[in-house]
Amino acid sequence: NVAAIDVRFYAVRDTGYLDPVYLNSLISQYLEDFENAIGATIVAVGIDMCKFTTCDNGCQTINRADFNGVVVSANQTVIVGINATASDDCTCPVFRPPQTCQHDVCHNGGVCHNTYPGFFCECRNDFLKGIRCQGTTRSFNGRAFAWYKPMPACTSLNISLSFMTQQLDGILLYNGPIASMNASRGQAEYNDYISIQLRGGQIVADLSFNGGLIQTQLSLPGVFNDGEWHDISLTQIGKKIHLVVDNCENLSAPSMANSTCGMSVSSLDDDERLNIVEALQLGGVVSVVNGNYPAAVQGRDNFNGCIRNLRVNYDLYDLYSPAHHENSAPGCNLYGGACDSNEATGSTTACVHGDCIANANGVRKCICDPGYIGENCETPINWVTFQQGGVIEYFTDVGMFSSKTTDMEILVMPGDGSSDSFPLGSGQSSGPTAAHVATSVGGRRARGEFAGPSVASAMPIEVDALPLVYNNSYWIHLTRNPTRTTL
Repeated sequence: NVAAIDVRFYAVRDTGYLDPVYLNSLISQYLEDFENAIGATIVAVGIDMCKFTTCDNGCQTINRADFNGVVVSANQTVIVGINATASDDCTCPVFRPPQTCQHDVCHNGGVCHNTYPGFFCECRNDFLKGIRCQGTTRSFNGRAFAWYKPMPACTSLNISLSFMTQQLDGILLYNGPIASMNASRGQAEYNDYISIQLRGGQIVADLSFNGGLIQTQLSLPGVFNDGEWHDISLTQIGKKIHLVVDNCENLSAPSMANSTCGMSVSSLDDDERLNIVEALQLGGVVSVVNGNYPAAVQGRDNFNGCIRNLRVNYDLYDLYSPAHHENSAPGCNLYGGACDSNEATGSTTACVHGDCIANANGVRKCICDPGYIGENCETPINWVTFQQGGVIEYFTDVGMFSSKTTDMEILVMPGDGSSDSFPLGSGQSSGPTAAHVATSVGGRRARGEFAGPSVASAMPIEVDALPLVYNNSYWIHLTRNPTRTTL
């Protein structure tokens, strides 16, 4: 119950407006300096209506402005300003693809094209492999950090990233307070945080949902400084939190699942939502003169290596263009020259139509864009036309399906004579590890389905918001791992 004034402001350079994530976090970094300069107490950084909300499942702050104006009269000075208001909205702020092109839906100068319904982004840079022209990979040198938008205030979180390093220690991700706020000074204390680190060779995740009073920790041992890519998935659903490394692919005994590649705990926090207003810091944290980080992060080493494919609730973060960074760069500096330009084709990357991934020894592989194949993704795949009842069948000498992961892609263009429902691709294996996976179109909606030894019955998934249009091409991608299934 502190009387406070909301201040909305902007800062601009020759290149345009500065990112609000950068501005808010900069104030937190130099909080005392700003307070001394203005001669007042900064109650909270950013205007956040979710801190004291009664929303149960998720929350986002909705900012509005109109042209009615607000008049502030003080003695002989009258100021007329924009009428700006903020309110809390009880929904989890998850990115939902619009039905048509919108401003900034494509990152980094990508050009948006309508497909009626839906859209796709045409990227103007070979290094941008996200479907909305996001950069997927970034390097850090041990003294670096990069700032991105904070975690959403949701009671369910699905966070995943991949990393490669040759070091035993390093902060991979931190989101939480930068400056220390003090309630006795009338300040709103934002002490919730999440961190994922390498600590003495282990992967350690620390979370606090209740103002830093209670800490939940998960840790997994392993060899993660081998110069190879490793995957981390952290899932929170209410009080239940799961940490999985490398999709548990190397797990030999299910009884070991809570000690070698996966761990599950229940949080003791009453709150189940992270309330964070400052930047998500990737690859390390910025040094703060006044204030301390939580004990789980304070004094820890920044990360030396590469991070790729950071996703939060399936929103792929644009690692190419952080709000602010120091000593970090797009791409991976551990690749050496393995992913440099392809002189034979004139491509700026080794993979002509695909994403190049390598390890620290320079051994690379290409993940091809839809419609291409070959060692360097240089060969277009010819379309195959199917008549009613047509089918192509493949026989493989090795098992097709892992019990823990699925990755199935198909590029399809429904013709004028297509029905509203038809199968696309399916496969199955037999024996004690029998599995089944399929993609199809039902009612002009893309569908996926899988079943396996760990799944009692077939699990369907459907993209119901996007009806497929005849004579348009669609790339349908079904993936599954121990923490997430997406279509």
